[in-house]
Formats: sequence, structure tokens, C-alpha cells
Amino acid sequence: MKNHGHFYKIKIAVQKITMQLVTASLILAFTACEKEEIFETDQKVHEVDESIKGIARIDPRLSLEIRLRTHTAPYSFLRENSTVKLNDNFYAVSRESNVTKIWSSPNGLDWTLKRNNPFPMEVRIMVAHDDKIWAIGFSGYRGQLEIYSSRNGYSWSHVTSSLPFALYNLDSAVVFNNKIFVFEDNQTTGGQRIHSSSNGINWTLETANAYPERGHGTPIVFKNTLYYLGGSGINSGRLNEIWKSTNGRDWSRVRTLRPLNSVAQDFPVKAGHAAVVHNNKVWVTGGFPIGEEEDVTNTKEIWYSGDMKNWSKYTGKVSFKTLTVPTMLSYNNEILLLGGIDWSGMGEQHVRSIWSIKSKKSVRFPVQIPRPDRHNIPRF
Repeated sequence: MKNHGHFYKIKIAVQKITMQLVTASLILAFTACEKEEIFETDQKVHEVDESIKGIARIDPRLSLEIRLRTHTAPYSFLRENSTVKLNDNFYAVSRESNVTKIWSSPNGLDWTLKRNNPFPMEVRIMVAHDDKIWAIGFSGYRGQLEIYSSRNGYSWSHVTSSLPFALYNLDSAVVFNNKIFVFEDNQTTGGQRIHSSSNGINWTLETANAYPERGHGTPIVFKNTLYYLGGSGINSGRLNEIWKSTNGRDWSRVRTLRPLNSVAQDFPVKAGHAAVVHNNKVWVTGGFPIGEEEDVTNTKEIWYSGDMKNWSKYTGKVSFKTLTVPTMLSYNNEILLLGGIDWSGMGEQHVRSIWSIKSKKSVRFPVQIPRPDRHNIPRF
């Protein structure tokens, strides 16, 4: 009887341990189901051990929802480098029938006219800096460069008419390290000239030879580093180079990586494209048609990178038209794609549509939960 009682106690203990293991598996399964993680193509995905049944497996393919939000935005044409975000609002400038128009929007989708002809110039570049909107443009027949600033998009103040660069050299601008950096458009000979200013009045030539000549590229700030993506030159043609700087003065070329059997690819040939930082990645689309046949399909491509070295091309369906010099904005959980020029028809067509791009939820396979098998419970 003593031996029988001893074996009975062992049997009860084994059954308790088995039930505890089952309970732990259930907790792991439900915890995994509650997490909303989206895996994209450049993320590392480990093989799942089939012996571990309590963890959900996730499809690693990137899936985007690309949706037309409107095809009749109120402005007729947005130039590149002409939309900024200040505090809780977006501001944009357009030029229609020789009238400069300032627009505002709380979300990048719904735009209202803020003011007509706020200053006597045509805007080429706008940036947000020091709680102000800064507009750089030209006035008069000879193209005198001017700078105006505003805190609300309605009331504007003249800043200066004395600038160290000419109208035909004005390429793009970005705010970095509490300064406005202006990139000259130099597509002929020599190096790239870059100027900076903290107040819009006093300008410093940071470098006259940042990298070989080019224009129509895109500067962007990502992870405390200033980058210049792509561009084109008369001698070099359209480029797939990326250059970087931590101070705006000293530049080096980024060596893009393409490991063997990797989904990552080299940065594509791009000029006249748009870029935006969204969800800790840089996203790029649009550009001039390339090749002898002026192929426009490349202008619909969407590329992204989390480190500026490894680039991935989105392989799903892209619904929007071919676009040159569009505008990309990041708002909440989506990218907004505004304006641009469509070259797919006869000649250039100004686009008034607004598209949204966002990641879909990850695809999950059914979770397999182990069930206790009473036939496999040890008997003593």
C-alpha cells in the first residue's frame, strides 16, 4: 500500500507539471497574437522551430495600401521644395496665372487658401525654421532673389535681397543643425556649392566642392546626418549616388550594399524625385524618365531604406501615375504624395491628385496550440 500511495503521488505531480506547460504555451500564444508588428522585406526573419507551437508565424513580405484620396486638390500645381510643416499645420505655395497663392492644411489632405500675393515674388523654395516659414524666390525681370518669412502663413516680412547665390543656381534647401542649408544647381563643371544661414541674412559658404556637379537631387536629414540623393549633371547624366555629411561641410559618398541572396538593392538612378522620412525609414519615389526611350515606368517605383546603404524596391502594385518632382509628406501613419508632373501622355500634365501610402497589417498564420493527450500521460 505504501508503494501504491507513493506512485499515486508521482502520477499527480506529473499531471500538474503537464497542465502547467500547457498553460504556459497558451499564454505565449495569446501574447504573440496581441502584438501588432509589421515586418518588411529588409527585416531579418528567423525560421520558426516547428517544435515550438505557441508562437505565431508572420509573413515577412511588405504590403502597402496605396489609395487615391482626391484627384482635384484646389491648387493647380505644386513645385518641388514648396511644402513645409510648421507646428500643427502644413503650408504650400503655388503659382497660378502669375498669382502666388499660400495654402494651409491641418492634415495634408484638406487645403484652404490662406492668402493671395503675400509678396511680390515667385517662390522657388520653402523651409520651416526657427518657428517661421521661409520663402526664397525671385522678383522682377532680372530675377532678383529675395527672402520673406512668416509665423502664420498670412503675414509676411521681407528678410533680405542680398544673397550669395543666383536664381539659376537655386536647387534645393533643407534645415539641419538649426540652420538653413541651400544647395546650388551646378550641372556643368566644378563641385557642388552649399551655403548655410541661421537667420536668413548672414550666409556662409560651407563648401565649394561637396561632391561632383549635379542638380535635381534631393537633400534629406535622417538620423542626425544630412544626405543628398541622386541628381543629374551634363557630364555625368542621371545618378544613383548618395552623399552624406554630419556638418554640411565635409562630405563622403555612401557605399550602398547589395549582399548575395539579399532583397536589398543599390539605390536607383534618380533625378527630380521626392523623399521623406517615415517610420524610421527614408522613402523615395518619382523622378525624370530615364533611358534613350525616356522610360516613365521608373517614376512609379517606391524605394525605402532604414540605413541609406541597403535599399529595397516595393514589388506590389503601384496605382498612382508616373510622377516627376512630386511632394511627399509624412502624417500620422501614412505618407501623402502630392502634385508633380505626369509625362505618360502627350507632354507634361500638372497633377492635382493626392495619394496616401501606408503599411497594411501583417498577415498571420493560424496559431497551433498543443492539446494535452491523456494517452501520453505517464502511468505508474
